[in-house]
Amino acid sequence: MTFSLPNKPTGNFHSEPSGSLLPLPPLSREEYLRAVVPQSPIGPIAEDLAAFLGMERAEVERRARADAEDTSLRREWMKKSITLSEEDVRRFYTASRHGYLFSHALADRYSFNKYRKIRPFCVGPRLLDYGAGNGTISLLLALYDGFHVTAVDIESAHSRFAAFRFARYKTSIRQVILEGNSFPAGRFHTILALDVLEHCVDWRGFLEWAEASLEPQGRLVLKVSFALYPGGALHITDRTNLSADTLRDALARLRFQPIFSDDSLFVYERSSKKPPP
Repeated sequence: MTFSLPNKPTGNFHSEPSGSLLPLPPLSREEYLRAVVPQSPIGPIAEDLAAFLGMERAEVERRARADAEDTSLRREWMKKSITLSEEDVRRFYTASRHGYLFSHALADRYSFNKYRKIRPFCVGPRLLDYGAGNGTISLLLALYDGFHVTAVDIESAHSRFAAFRFARYKTSIRQVILEGNSFPAGRFHTILALDVLEHCVDWRGFLEWAEASLEPQGRLVLKVSFALYPGGALHITDRTNLSADTLRDALARLRFQPIFSDDSLFVYERSSKKPPP
């Protein structure tokens, strides 16, 4: 397998990204590829998950494929999120069975392409990965690019698995577990929220927090899936009034200037100027 640095994405550039690549950490190319870059339809996450759960890798791969075709998780979500309260949403992710890990293991093979797309827009060194999930994007940015990563999520099987992976690869990633409706403290050069806002009840509150937490000229990188899957997915955009238009409008009311956008990726820079009234 060959590997090259991310290319510039295609889409609507409002200005050129100014972030520069950070130097490689003391990790050989072979070690990096073996540890992080997918080598199979599921990739190394299956090996990590097998070690985390004390299972054979083959069984993890079998479960992942089976869960990808199982609709019971979506039915569970629809039943538990019927009132669409913060408590309902948090309870679902916190109490979600290990099947949620299996069902996302198969999807993790797309994470490397996601990383390649967002990487040119990331500036550092301090980067926050909001809704870090199983930690793959955080691992890529920390191990390969040397970012000082803070991985943020609520308490769940996913966050426990991510902590296991961060320790397994001997990273310095800082993990923050959110409690209640709080947001993490600190100042960052880049804040990522990849495939997160479509799950959030208070996505506007997140944008306000991001504005306050970014350094001047810092970057907010959002990837949002506005699609609603058949049978009721874990996406709630139809009930939170989240669309490309409402997202752009909310960002325009804050100290953000657009840099790049396409059908799902939105990159903004934190401006020092106040938005127009």
